[in-house]
Amino acid sequence: MKSRKKPSPKKAKIRPAHARQKKRSVAAQPWAQRIFGIKVPAMVQLVSVYLNVKDVDAALAFYGNAFGFKKKLVMPGPDGQSFHAELLHGNCTIMIGRPAPESGYKTPADLGGTPATVYVYVKDVDALAAQARAAGAQIVRELKDEFWGDRVCGIADLDGHLWYFATLKRIVPPSEMKPPA
Repeated sequence: MKSRKKPSPKKAKIRPAHARQKKRSVAAQPWAQRIFGIKVPAMVQLVSVYLNVKDVDAALAFYGNAFGFKKKLVMPGPDGQSFHAELLHGNCTIMIGRPAPESGYKTPADLGGTPATVYVYVKDVDALAAQARAAGAQIVRELKDEFWGDRVCGIADLDGHLWYFATLKRIVPPSEMKPPA
């Protein structure tokens, strides 16, 4: 057998995946195309939450203070007010923007409530609930250990969007999941 020559450490540059993706910011993510047969811009996930909020800047402050989300991008509108923003939670992007009723984009207040819930995993749901409460968030469901293994709390944001935050406490096989009677 022929021995293979090891590459020189000076020539071999190993960079983390996120560093490689930044160079392809407008290119399609190859994994998404390969696995799902669809093109997705780099640094975008396959499913994104986009919430309509009355005041983008107030929502940004609330999400940062109550939930610990990090500001990623803010886009000002022609009137100088922010009309779109993106926040980060781990490697996930949450998008928010002002309503545009003519396009069907409305807030929960415009609809008389929300038909959807955002479910978010966090490292410590008890700490997040305390942080959210201290930031003035409305806790709509107190902390509770659920039959599927998560510890969960429900929070309404400034615009009435419902957020359920969870920390996985134990793995429960589906065959053992028994909803309360």
